[in-house]
Order: sequence, then structure tokens, then C-alpha cells
Amino acid sequence: MPGARIKKEVRSRDLQGELVLLNLRTGVYFGLDAVGSRIWQLIEDRRSSRDIVEAKSARPTSGSSSAPSGTTSWWTRTMASAA
Repeated sequence: MPGARIKKEVRSRDLQGELVLLNLRTGVYFGLDAVGSRIWQLIEDRRSSRDIVEAKSARPTSGSSSAPSGTTSWWTRTMASAA
């Protein structure tokens, strides 16, 4: 199963322990927590969607267990593209 791919216009930087993403074309930036940073790393490593879901499922998190409605479509339009 193919995974997501990072758009060429998106840059990521670690700023004092927080991963920050910037879409150079749109100017949209986004800060990631530890879970988001791990998922981003898996995408950078070109892991499959299944690997990413399994990695997320294996790590318990506090709070909601699912992304808010619309997050996936926003993410795909802004930072990554489906492979």
C-alpha cells in the first residue's frame, strides 16, 4: 500500500524540540506535537500508509483517538499528497 509523499514546496525544521512545517507556496505553517512529528518522520522515510497507521495505533496518546473531521483532506491539500 503506497504512502503519502511530502509536497516539494513543504519544508520542515526542528525548533527547540517542536517540528514546524512550512508550505513555501501558500505560507501556511503548522507545528507538530510528538505524535505528529513521528508520523512526519515516517512519511519522510517513505513508509507505507499501513506502516504509519500501525505506528500511530501502537502509541497510546492522551485525548482524542481520532483526527477532527476534515483534517486528512486539509493535510493532503496543504502538506502532503497521496501517492
